[in-house]
Order: sequence, then structure tokens, then C-alpha cells
Amino acid sequence: MFFNEVYFGGSHQGSLVNLLNGNADVSAVCDIELHMYIELVSGMENEVGAVYAVSADADAPFDQYAGREFVVIASVPVFNGPNVINRQTLSEDEIEAIAALFTSEEVASNPLLFFDPSIEGAMGLYRKTSSYGYVRTTDSWYDPYR
Repeated sequence: MFFNEVYFGGSHQGSLVNLLNGNADVSAVCDIELHMYIELVSGMENEVGAVYAVSADADAPFDQYAGREFVVIASVPVFNGPNVINRQTLSEDEIEAIAALFTSEEVASNPLLFFDPSIEGAMGLYRKTSSYGYVRTTDSWYDPYR
């Protein structure tokens, strides 16, 4: 009842395009999926009031919206999906070795996974922040979303 129409972008990128081209008044997106297309103009990353602009060198489909700005009106942290194990096919020693590697500084420092945004041209899957890396957890980690 709140919106006249609802547009499905098919992806985070498509959802933002619906906002940028005027089809939608608001859009729900994940910043990790968009960091290679946008840059922070003002405010604090991922906080209400932050202003982002499409980068001048953004790839398609964002190349046609270079410089176009949008404002964060709400921000909710979203846990990444888990990496899981199959206890029926792995021994406890194998499980411990995999967990130790995933949560190691070696993995957390891998620039293909965690990139430092202060380094010109740095690319990776996740933006490195003051707390980064994989953490060992249980199913109850996701309880806040249930």
C-alpha cells in the first residue's frame, strides 16, 4: 500500500540502476556488490545521510550515470552467507585445519579477498576495515535475522 509500483532489478546493480534512472524512488542494495562502481562523496560509509556518486570510470551499466548521486536513508548490516562443512565427509582434524586456515591472518591479508580502499586501484571481494576476515561461528550467529 505504500508504493504504487515495485521494480525488481534482478541484482543489487539492477536495483541501483532503477533508482538512478528514475524508475524507483528508493532501492535496497548491498554496498559490497557496488563498491567498484561508486565512491563516497560525503558522510560516513554505510551510515544514514552518506552521499555516494557513481564513479567517472564505472563499467556498464553504470557508465551512463557517472557523477549521479544518491543518499543512504537506512543502513542495516547484513551478515555474509556462511561457508559450511559436511561432518559426514571430513574428519575433526580436517575441519580444524580448514577453520584455522580460513580464520588465519594469511587469509585475512589476502588482497584478492580483502582489499584496502586507501590503495589506488585495489580490488578484492570485501573492503578491508578495522575488523575484517572470516570468523568461526555457529548457526545461532544468524538468529538476529530470524
